[in-house]
Amino acid sequence: MTLIQLAANKNNYEIVDLLLYQKGNEIEEECFIGCQKLKRIIIPSFISSVGQRAFESCSSLLEVEIPTAVNSIQTGLFQYCTSLKKIKMPSSLNIICDSAFKNCSSLENVTIPCAVTLIGESAFSSCTSLNEVIFQSPSCLKSIKKYAFKDCISLAQINIPSSVDMIEPMVFLGCNSIVSVLVPSCFEHDQQYLGVDSNVSIINNSESCY
Repeated sequence: MTLIQLAANKNNYEIVDLLLYQKGNEIEEECFIGCQKLKRIIIPSFISSVGQRAFESCSSLLEVEIPTAVNSIQTGLFQYCTSLKKIKMPSSLNIICDSAFKNCSSLENVTIPCAVTLIGESAFSSCTSLNEVIFQSPSCLKSIKKYAFKDCISLAQINIPSSVDMIEPMVFLGCNSIVSVLVPSCFEHDQQYLGVDSNVSIINNSESCY
């Protein structure tokens, strides 16, 4: 276990902050992985890169704010953070990578910044408390990868921005509470393609695609 992980598990935030400042502008991969007692983290504003799985399995982590210099949420960054309730993403964010928030089972709502162009595979899968997804407008979102919202069993409806030109199969597989999905007008697939029941309403957005 590294020094920063020891400090995090003892909730010694002064030491954590000091060590982060010493690391420069990057939090490396798996930096805080498995720090089960870490409850909060203030990522310094000068941090521009947070490595893959840096906060994976921080099961007591409640709230995170991503600084504006960070333009992507890397693969598995917060997966299995089962207590995470609030995530604030910067308006400058471009990419939410694969499994970024997988199994964040306490996360109830999320706002996708307008600059995001890609939501990766399984990005929000098994976020079982997620009941609201808001896309800031005007959205630049272009692609939603497969299983992005798989097993989000509390999600009842979602409005996909008209900017999206690629929705991969099974995006909503296992979303048993979903009743309606608003899709771009050019979307030509059915409920089976999205992974939802046949009685779910697929509503075409009146705005033009792209």
